[in-house]
Amino acid sequence: MIPSTQRAVVVGAEDGSVKVASSIAIPDVEPDAVLIQIAAVALNPVDSKMMHGFLDEGCVLGLDFAGTVVAVGSDQPAWRRLQIGDRVFGCTDGCDKRRPLVGAFCEFTACRGSILIKMPDDMSFATGASMGNAIFSSGFALFHSLQLPGSLTQPSEKSQWVLVYGGATATGTMALQFLRRAGHKPIAVCSAKNFDLAKDYGAVASFDYNSDTHVKDIRDLTNNALSFAFDCVTTQSSITACAEAIGRLGGKYTALDPFDEALVSRKAIKLDWILTLTLMGRGSVWPKPFGCEPDETLLTWGVGLAEVVETLIAKNSAIFKPHPIRLIEGGLGAIPDGIDSIRQGQVRGFKLVYLL
Repeated sequence: MIPSTQRAVVVGAEDGSVKVASSIAIPDVEPDAVLIQIAAVALNPVDSKMMHGFLDEGCVLGLDFAGTVVAVGSDQPAWRRLQIGDRVFGCTDGCDKRRPLVGAFCEFTACRGSILIKMPDDMSFATGASMGNAIFSSGFALFHSLQLPGSLTQPSEKSQWVLVYGGATATGTMALQFLRRAGHKPIAVCSAKNFDLAKDYGAVASFDYNSDTHVKDIRDLTNNALSFAFDCVTTQSSITACAEAIGRLGGKYTALDPFDEALVSRKAIKLDWILTLTLMGRGSVWPKPFGCEPDETLLTWGVGLAEVVETLIAKNSAIFKPHPIRLIEGGLGAIPDGIDSIRQGQVRGFKLVYLL
């Protein structure tokens, strides 16, 4: 039985507070969507930034989830074959004040079926919930924005050095794995204490961002020929470090957040940043510079990525390792404390996951 209301973590007042509310309506199941009963959710740094201006008071928070399909819209693509009872994970196309009931931090959410990823029987809900945003962000940055040669199913004929600044973040560790599968040589920049972690996820070399020589060391390793940098941190220091590490012939730089392009004076570097939720096809009504119109081509690209990942994990559920998980007890009621922990910089080298 699907109830008419549910508990959910929602945006509070303008001070950035969040709260657990009861009697929140279940979102409508749009024709191309499915309704999912959520079994696990995971926190991302973006969840801590959804304050006034991004979402209105009462909007349901959250992106990453895993759960079970309990209702199917009338216009599901035939090739998708999603059915009631299917176990799925992914990102909601929520965090959108136009659709305030669609978020992950609740008991039931709705999402376009075409961009969900079916879970193998031997994958846990906690694992699935921890990977959605990392998969879509990494794929979007590496293969759409940076346009790296090769793919998750076909290694590049020519292996490239690729810098991943923030290689010990959840997106960073997924990017390292994607790069190795695509035939490249990923370099991680992270804290020295996370060198082993970065190596476990595929880094062929790691450099400490606290070192005064880490940019020079990267240029030496790559023989001043680095052409690609993916910045998972997007601070002034990470932007300038990536730009300085790129070799003498220039290259491409992509960030997870918007940035001041004036920080990069080299004209030979092509600059870009991504907004992962645009892969859901609805654009964004967040404040400038995040706002953008819907783009069906991005939805098509995101659906293709979901298909590839689903096919790969169906053959081997462990082909992509999740970021280190820290399971937190308390379900939805514990999420506001987790958001505070992210804001205070206490979540590093692991991902907070909650079972419902």
